[in-house]
Amino acid sequence: MKEAAHGHFIIHRYPKLLLLKPLGHFNRSGIRHLATRMFEALDHGIEQPWAYLEHLQNQPSITADGLDELSVMYQGLEQRGCSRFVSVSDSRLSSMISQKCARQAGIKLCCYSCLEEAYEALAEDPGIRAQWSDMEPVEYSG
Repeated sequence: MKEAAHGHFIIHRYPKLLLLKPLGHFNRSGIRHLATRMFEALDHGIEQPWAYLEHLQNQPSITADGLDELSVMYQGLEQRGCSRFVSVSDSRLSSMISQKCARQAGIKLCCYSCLEEAYEALAEDPGIRAQWSDMEPVEYSG
């Protein structure tokens, strides 16, 4: 029997940035659905190099079986050309979970406690910053 997907999200795709806002509680199927939607968003066009930013507001959670899927999703983003991985969370636990999955995926994830800090860090790469700061995103949700 197929497991029901849990967790909702909003994805904003800019020319050089993929911004994820996960909402609620995710299980393995929810992360798989999220990854599928993210990869679809990327298939509709993103310029190289590009960055991934996850904004973990309202402390989204993930089941133990979803952790491996999150690592696989990170690997898939890297394989599709992501050059910077950034996470924003006011929850130490959410940041630790993201860091663990990133390490498992073999990628470097930079964590920040507020969105402004993350934007400043991304501003270090003028090619990425200049392509999204003043633009309207294409939105995907699930």
